[in-house]
Amino acid sequence: MEIHIEDGLEKSRYQQHIETVTEQFSPLPDPFVFLVYEDPDSPENVIGTTDIQPRSLLEEACRRKSSSSFTVNDIDIIIIRIDDPFLKDNDDALKGLIAHEVIHAVHRETGLEEEIEDASTQYSDLVLNRLANYEMTKDEAIDFLRDVVSTAVFCLKDIHANTDIIEAGFGDELAEYYYHQLGIDSYCPLPRFYQDETSITQIKEAVAFELQLTPAWLPFKKHDNERAKRMQEQIEECYELNIPETAKAIHGICSLYEQAYDDDRFIESFYDTLFEEIFDLVDLKLQD
Repeated sequence: MEIHIEDGLEKSRYQQHIETVTEQFSPLPDPFVFLVYEDPDSPENVIGTTDIQPRSLLEEACRRKSSSSFTVNDIDIIIIRIDDPFLKDNDDALKGLIAHEVIHAVHRETGLEEEIEDASTQYSDLVLNRLANYEMTKDEAIDFLRDVVSTAVFCLKDIHANTDIIEAGFGDELAEYYYHQLGIDSYCPLPRFYQDETSITQIKEAVAFELQLTPAWLPFKKHDNERAKRMQEQIEECYELNIPETAKAIHGICSLYEQAYDDDRFIESFYDTLFEEIFDLVDLKLQD
């Protein structure tokens, strides 16, 4: 495992937390590289210490505004972007972020993420056939399919990731990270949606929004944590404002998660339940 940390950061702190987290997960990919930095406009400060190619792809990834985990030429790379002040002084939140990125690399290594992606492809024809019952253009139908399926894949990957993080003993650290990243108790953001969804595009956007939020609270059904409880309360009070039916539909996967997460068919059941809930919602919103 290689760890490259930008000059100016407290290298011993970041290295210690990376080592503490990674020793709890297996199998770790090999080779496995960490890049830790603060300034996205000067990624060469940390990239220059590695031999990873192609350089252009790595520079592009480092200029993004968030941390990430990905594979380039059979090398698993984790970018830890110190993009919020709380990551500089909140050790638990930092470990929560590191654990989240590490577990994605582990799930790529075990084939879980590929399994989640492959299982989603069988729903393309189903979704398009159901959408044919509504008045919309072909482009609108394809956009709905692409955006909702891709966000569902993201959601399911993160549900698995966060569940495994909690089971590995980093539930409190993960909750601390989300608590600060979502600004819980710091502010209540302006509503994302100001009116009821009345078009397929608005429904798609609201569904995608809910799916992005779900991994931040659903896995904590398996972990009693005050930060997590407050997080779910504020998500309901602030983030889900004006989209109660959409929130209710996506929350329909909650009971499935609690009852059948360990079932061998959970991935397929997740997609089955999710798309049934989504089309019940579409029927409700677009009915004549």
